[in-house]
Amino acid sequence: MSVDVQKSVPSADWVFTEHAVDHGDVRARCDLCGRKNLRFRFLLRHAAGAEMWVGSGCVGRFLMSVSPPDPATQTALRHRVARAKRGAGG
Repeated sequence: MSVDVQKSVPSADWVFTEHAVDHGDVRARCDLCGRKNLRFRFLLRHAAGAEMWVGSGCVGRFLMSVSPPDPATQTALRHRVARAKRGAGG
């Protein structure tokens, strides 16, 4: 079954895997918004098995949309993204 990314994100069916890739000098594109020249991309995975690589702006918006908007949660989510970035070598 095909997953329509534009209609599915954000939803509870997608999860942030905390996996990031540092593309270094070879820049990449966000699978969600199409933004180009990204150094870092983050992996979102759908319950049906689809994967989507997104930039830091889209992963941040995704995380904020599926979590409570309280400041402590927002800080914890920013730390998750930063930790994934460090794991990618950035």
